[in-house]
Amino acid sequence: MRVEILGQERRRRWRDEEKREIVMSVGVSGATVTEVAHRHHVTRQQIYTWRSELKKKGLLSPSTNAVFISTQEWNDFLDSFVDEEGKRQAEAVQRA
Repeated sequence: MRVEILGQERRRRWRDEEKREIVMSVGVSGATVTEVAHRHHVTRQQIYTWRSELKKKGLLSPSTNAVFISTQEWNDFLDSFVDEEGKRQAEAVQRA
């Protein structure tokens, strides 16, 4: 099968500022990635790719919702959900 391209290729070039503006519009007023992609005539995957690229370049900060905790804090958190029997079993495994 042979395919011919008629006319000029319509590849758009996006500046980093434009990409950042589009990526940052996800979630504004509840806008989903799909809605933002449709609005700007790009694919959802393109938005995810831009987000990754912008983070690597340092032009997009990590999520403001991200929470970083120490290993000890994580273990304490997990321990708070283990009942007494579970704790006894965990201690028995550690002793073995």
